[in-house]
Amino acid sequence: AVPFGMVQLSPDTRLDAASGYNFADTVVYGFSHTHLSGAGGLAYGDILLMPTTGEPKLLNTDYRSAFKKKNESGSPGYYKTLLDKYNIGVELTATKRVGVHRYQYPKTEQANIIIDLNQRDDVLESWIEMVSNHEVRGFRKSKGWAGEHYVYFYAKFSKPFKTYGIALNNQLQQGKARIEGKNVKMFLQFDNPGEVITKVGLSSVSVDGALKNLDSEVPDFDFKKIQKAAHTEWANELAKIQVEGGAGPSVMPAIQNGYGNSYNGYPRVTGT
Repeated sequence: AVPFGMVQLSPDTRLDAASGYNFADTVVYGFSHTHLSGAGGLAYGDILLMPTTGEPKLLNTDYRSAFKKKNESGSPGYYKTLLDKYNIGVELTATKRVGVHRYQYPKTEQANIIIDLNQRDDVLESWIEMVSNHEVRGFRKSKGWAGEHYVYFYAKFSKPFKTYGIALNNQLQQGKARIEGKNVKMFLQFDNPGEVITKVGLSSVSVDGALKNLDSEVPDFDFKKIQKAAHTEWANELAKIQVEGGAGPSVMPAIQNGYGNSYNGYPRVTGT
């Protein structure tokens, strides 16, 4: 994520955590583009992507993968991990309205990206469409934190995919370029691509808006440039913070409990 961003591109390690992620977990289901941070409610997790190899699987219990903490790292605007099941390296970064993925596949003729629109919140309606062998677009309307949560998306890929499939209720629909329903998923398959960079633009208004956000914020596939810009945005925002005062007792209990001006003798933090 970047400061005040619409996108929070992050790993989903469980289906019942408000943020989608728990540090103690060792299995990841994929990487979705919206998350709540700090809230107690379960919501969002829109537009989940998961890279895999082999025959494409559409159930999250089948396509999920183990990962190890020693291979996981993060910094402002950046996340990295390794999927043990597939030996795929994953890196994530973002702009305000675009999530950018970089996948490093092992040598394989079946390098897949699963797009799961049924992840997390209750889906009220959704659709997905293959535009070309470099582009996919779609829509998801769900009920969770919000009564009606709208997310349109437009995705572009740095390499062409050789084939694809769209499923309704986990059943592939042969010869279909567009499918609508409440349980819609898609797989894209590449032939030994090595590195694939995926950029996904979001909009709450329209799929055309998602495309405009995508093209204006990430016009190319330069992952490192986007990562560096995200880091700079965080540095610029955090540079506005000024801290005054010397060493003293911890103020965290006052912050965590929100009690008046003090709590257990600790002052409450106020001001800048």
